[in-house]
Amino acid sequence: MRTRSLWMLAILFVGMIVVLLLPSEPGRRYAMLVGVDTLPESGLTSLKYAESDLERLARVLPLTGIPDDQLRVMTPSFAKQNQWQAMQPTVANVRAQLKRYSQDLRPDDLLLIAFAGHLVELKSKPEAGLYLAMRDGKLSDPNSLLPLSELYQWLDKECPARAKVLLLDGVHANAADSPESAALLQRTTCPALPPPPQNTTVIISTAEGQATRELPDQKHSVFYDQVVSGILGEAGQNRRVTLESLASHLTVAVPQALAKLEPNADAATLRFTPQTMSAFRGEIILSAADPANKLTEPARIIPKALPNQSFEMKIEDLTIGDGAIAEPGKTLDVHYTGTLTNGEVFDSSVPRGKPFTFRLGSGQVIQGWEQGLSGMKVGGKRRLTVPPLLGYGQRDMGKIPANSTLIFEIELLKVR
Repeated sequence: MRTRSLWMLAILFVGMIVVLLLPSEPGRRYAMLVGVDTLPESGLTSLKYAESDLERLARVLPLTGIPDDQLRVMTPSFAKQNQWQAMQPTVANVRAQLKRYSQDLRPDDLLLIAFAGHLVELKSKPEAGLYLAMRDGKLSDPNSLLPLSELYQWLDKECPARAKVLLLDGVHANAADSPESAALLQRTTCPALPPPPQNTTVIISTAEGQATRELPDQKHSVFYDQVVSGILGEAGQNRRVTLESLASHLTVAVPQALAKLEPNADAATLRFTPQTMSAFRGEIILSAADPANKLTEPARIIPKALPNQSFEMKIEDLTIGDGAIAEPGKTLDVHYTGTLTNGEVFDSSVPRGKPFTFRLGSGQVIQGWEQGLSGMKVGGKRRLTVPPLLGYGQRDMGKIPANSTLIFEIELLKVR
């Protein structure tokens, strides 16, 4: 592949509204950071910096008014370190988190979504545009990838927050790990993107026809390295960092950084033309600009514990089945009974005499079910003890009080 890929920065602004960083601000701020270095058996090359880029970004986001308990870091390393499987960057987990945002966010809120990994366009589905490759993604199976169009649709129609920001880095020139995998890709450069969703600002590290790459001997990608330095103050104008000033900083800082890292490169290869689209005027203030800000101690990015809150789910096989296996994308028929820890039954399909049917991995059920039923075989019975974070969290749901641990006994009847 090309050795001197052009780094381009396409910045699309839509719906930049005033969101002031003040204690009396009625709106809240949330962030979901999704990073994937390695995708086993995906057909994609392993990356070095995607996960560390976003874990580093998480350490500075508190400066933008996003508190620890409203920050979700979805990387394999973070999920493993904190024994929090809901933060594994799988398609099912990402969809489940988006569904939770649909329920929890308010119109005055701001949501930031950042992705680092592989963004791919498939030869079998060129009309679908880019896909986000999650931890469980495979080039040979489009259903295992998350379409960017699906994320756009969610931001446009289902996300209650009025202010939305999407950061994307991942169209790699050397994405495929073999000639066979390369044959599945429509191209290895960024295609033309559709207009961003309403009230959404999209910043992507590469423009149409261009590709990014990871530079050797660097600890971070150039794009996210400059995002972090911009938030820390280098993008400050009049002692504050706005989304617009951050975007302007990136258009200058990314090529400058590349020029320093590759001094022998032709300067023309570092040029780019940002694209700007705006629905209406305004600004999103990210942080107070202070060049003295230093990235030293990592911020706490595990949500603050509630009295009966934990991140681990208990799975008990009461009967091991011998039939078809429950996998993401499959439709399951189950019978279930759900109880609270005091033994009170809050729901059951058994008295109704009709199994409950849903598609695994589609976000139709709570995250505890998504995790707890995967790999189960027809004929089996399981008991799931689901902590609040994998259930309904801080919401009251009918007979289920907020912050409840839930116990389900589930029998898998059919997989199709």
